[in-house]
Amino acid sequence: MRGRALHPAQGYAPAASGSAAVLPHELAAGYAAKAPLLAVAMLAVVAVRVHEVLPLIPLLRPALLITVGGFIYAWSKTGSAVRRAALSDRTIRLVLLYYAWCIATLLTSLWRGQSIASLRAFLPAVLLTITIMLCPPRKAVLDRIQFLFVVLIGMFGFAALQASRGWGGRLEFGGMYDSNDLAAVMTIGFPLAIGSLTRGTGKQRLIAGVCAASMLFTVVATGSRGGFLGFMAAVLVLAWGLKGTRRIWVVGLMMFAMLIAWGTSSRMFKNRVRSLTNLENDYNYTSDVGRKAVWARGRGYIRAHPFLGVGIGNFPVAEGATWTSANRSGKWSTAHNAYIQAGAELGIPGGALYILLLVNGALIAVRLSRGMRLADGTWEYRADHIAALAGFSTSAVFLSHAYFNGLFALLGLIALTERSLAAESRLPVLDRVPADAPLPAAPIGPRHGERGGLAHGVAYSAHANMSNAVTRGVQRVGGSWHGAQPR
Repeated sequence: MRGRALHPAQGYAPAASGSAAVLPHELAAGYAAKAPLLAVAMLAVVAVRVHEVLPLIPLLRPALLITVGGFIYAWSKTGSAVRRAALSDRTIRLVLLYYAWCIATLLTSLWRGQSIASLRAFLPAVLLTITIMLCPPRKAVLDRIQFLFVVLIGMFGFAALQASRGWGGRLEFGGMYDSNDLAAVMTIGFPLAIGSLTRGTGKQRLIAGVCAASMLFTVVATGSRGGFLGFMAAVLVLAWGLKGTRRIWVVGLMMFAMLIAWGTSSRMFKNRVRSLTNLENDYNYTSDVGRKAVWARGRGYIRAHPFLGVGIGNFPVAEGATWTSANRSGKWSTAHNAYIQAGAELGIPGGALYILLLVNGALIAVRLSRGMRLADGTWEYRADHIAALAGFSTSAVFLSHAYFNGLFALLGLIALTERSLAAESRLPVLDRVPADAPLPAAPIGPRHGERGGLAHGVAYSAHANMSNAVTRGVQRVGGSWHGAQPR
């Protein structure tokens, strides 16, 4: 991305510096006016599942109702060029291909009813990812969505801590999230909260900091070892990706908060963390229902069903069949490893698609962490996305998260971030621009062969961005433009 000529999306005026306002309707041609609001609502009920805080509400299936209804509304109110842009995005194409392959596994599913139920539960995550990409690709819109996502996760973590419900001293909350799932959500949210903290101003920084603390203490309360390892991976990658003085004070704050969290954590959590250095005596290594044995059987399912797998959601069914064939009783266990789960349930092609989803997101997130130059000459660094993805990918080694809602929310945010920053990146300008130089005419439609095109939004136009660039250049250096260098 760096060094490439990137153009603002057609129909958009350049964003005001430091603006946090939602994009005015007249500047969002082709985009549904309520798309960002719908995306936040879907994040709330799909990725965070805030409705589970209230009794009886989950029985109404709000995640399915809101995502299907919201998606239909957003899709119908969105221009055809924007819809084509969303469907042309590599991330969206991979997500749709992944879901299509999940549907294909119905052909060989061990229990078709379980697969249909799993497909229905996975659908809201797919619709959420597409809806995020239907939002206007503007930094102000993006930052608002990410900030509200952080607030939702932070509030959910705080509600979980207040409930203090759990099994064996480990915090659980809601009907869908056990301790490990809850830790994974917080692991994704923590780097995003730090990102909002470093880029926000005033109250936003304070709120993002409080949410980050809530997520940290929630991970500790869950006692999830997989979640803890993922959280540590996210923190290390985030510390590596931060630039300048931000790295010093943010890393200092995180270390201070982690020391407090460790000092106030339960004996159970400390013992579980210490057990990571002595896994040979852990039940996961010694028991037939421990992770080592489950993973070995999972690799056997991949070899036995290499193409379409045992069917989406059918790993526990395969476990039951294994116990039955051996004339033994045992736990119908989940895979406890997202990569083995995807390979066993979806076959080798489905497992490869899952890994490709993560690799594609990682490549985009790494480019974002290296920085993109915006129209005002400043550089935008987004290390929080690669940190969140690294945290999830690490915890996925121990958790059954091949269809985890939080992952697809994160992939949608990463893709929208790339489009938004690309749309607001500056064009290269000649070193000297006369004050009375005429402005270039706006090109009509996308340039033939230009990378981005519909994949990065609607057709790009340089006119508005060039106008601001020339004006700022004349005002700042009396007729000469000197491109800003990275900090």
